[in-house]
Amino acid sequence: MTTSGVLPIALLAAAAVQGGDDFLSLVRKAGNRREPEERVEYYTRALSAWAPGHGAGLLAACRFGRGEARYETGRFAEALPDLEGALEGDPGNARALFLRGRILLHQAYMADEPSPDAVRLLTEYAALKPEDPEGLIALGRAQLLARRFEAARASFGLAARLAPSDPRPRLGSGRAFRAQRRWVAAREELDSAEALAKSRDPDVPAERAAWSLAQGDEKGALAGLDRALPRQEELLLELVRSRALPVEVFERQAAAGRAYLGRGTLRENRGDAAGAREDYEAGCRHGDKSCCARAEALRKAPARKTEAAPPIRPKPAPKRRRPRLPEPESAPGERIYGS
Repeated sequence: MTTSGVLPIALLAAAAVQGGDDFLSLVRKAGNRREPEERVEYYTRALSAWAPGHGAGLLAACRFGRGEARYETGRFAEALPDLEGALEGDPGNARALFLRGRILLHQAYMADEPSPDAVRLLTEYAALKPEDPEGLIALGRAQLLARRFEAARASFGLAARLAPSDPRPRLGSGRAFRAQRRWVAAREELDSAEALAKSRDPDVPAERAAWSLAQGDEKGALAGLDRALPRQEELLLELVRSRALPVEVFERQAAAGRAYLGRGTLRENRGDAAGAREDYEAGCRHGDKSCCARAEALRKAPARKTEAAPPIRPKPAPKRRRPRLPEPESAPGERIYGS
């Protein structure tokens, strides 16, 4: 799903006809700007110039336009009230529903907590746009966080039918099965996702690591994370270079941080303090607070002193003992002199 940042053509046409109106002129300028920061500026000025005579529809459209632009720049806390205002004026604005739900899902994902509001908004969006797999994938993720595993699998299943070549629905279903401890079904979904995913996709080996760890296979979990982490770094770099949406970059950073935390924990449990600290520091650079705390703890931990082994001294030669003569059967006098 892409963002356009352009108001409906009918509204722009009205703005063009009534070009002498400051509000409508600013609306037109905002709609013609490609950079989201510029759109935020013009929509803000337009909203300041709005008057009741311009109508509630234009007010809702402007609030949506600014909210969408703020979403594109990663200013989520500022985007939420704009999108809420847009929905108050236009409850059928599906795009506003999706963006508001997506922001709440992002916040829930970063905090690793459920968001009933994200589930509600994305459910409403899926009802309005049932043919959009992105909406269903987002809904499934929100339902997973809310531990509504059956509903999540249903959402991912619909998304898989709409986008059969996309590995994300299969991966989501596998996570739901894993959470339900249905190991065989989880592995089957994971195998299907791996067959669809690109070789550089980091999420499949990361999920395989989680599956292995749930089975008590620490060696398999380490192997999965060893494959996932270089791919996480590569994908994150690609997202930054391509100027992807901040929500994608932030969530990829969080995924990388959690993967470093997982591998660092496994290494620390196996006695590899140096390797664990290296992972924790890498995860801390991605903003993972748990990694930062553990790296700091390892830095403060006293280093184990290795005492020098005492010098090897040659063992003294054993003392030569005189051979002990056997005791005579009779006293010497008896033997020599007789009795």
